[in-house]
Amino acid sequence: MESSTLTAMDILSQKNVSSLFQPILSIKKMGVIGLEALGHGIKTGTQEIIEPRELYRELGENKTKLALDRLFRDKGLEGFAQIQKQVPDLLLFLNIESSILTPEVVGSGHLRQRVRDLQLNPSRVVIEISPSENMNSDAILKFVEMQRSNGFLIALEEANNSETCLNQILNLYPDIVKLESSFTRDLGKNPFKREGVKTVTQLAHNLGALVTANGVENEEDALSVLELGVD
Repeated sequence: MESSTLTAMDILSQKNVSSLFQPILSIKKMGVIGLEALGHGIKTGTQEIIEPRELYRELGENKTKLALDRLFRDKGLEGFAQIQKQVPDLLLFLNIESSILTPEVVGSGHLRQRVRDLQLNPSRVVIEISPSENMNSDAILKFVEMQRSNGFLIALEEANNSETCLNQILNLYPDIVKLESSFTRDLGKNPFKREGVKTVTQLAHNLGALVTANGVENEEDALSVLELGVD
């Protein structure tokens, strides 16, 4: 475990991370509407990609996790700033590790300042909140309210029809609800999943939010989510 921790700390200290961009497609608009920034660690020498959750788990302490989260965000923002010069109408979907959002961190202004430095419009940046075992609900609500007042859009990641997730939708009032991939996979063959997607979609739409679906990779699932009202 010690060597793993040292590897994660080494990646952090050397800022050896990259940001890849995954397109967000709209079937209704027949095109790409945004890009999701996916941060990864890179091992020196082998150039092996390390998933962010593995690094967060190895770092453990909240201060180092916060530094890594900010590093991922900065890389994503910097890359998007270059892309936006060529394609100005895209949205950037920027994930935040919810476990680092504590009362001490919320209100620092780091994200807002980085967006200003790069001359990006906050209304083109979607902050994605992902569920976490150690999330502080009060701090996250304060963070969401603050960033919304700064002009950012808010998305709730990995949504499903669990009671916890439905309550998060009601409490956070996200602009976008992103259905988790396991929830939408093989949707056409599973009537229970269809009812679950319908429940989440109706609730989100009633609150004025858009609904997107992760993990839709075939025509049958694409037609199913469209039929159920997913945007």
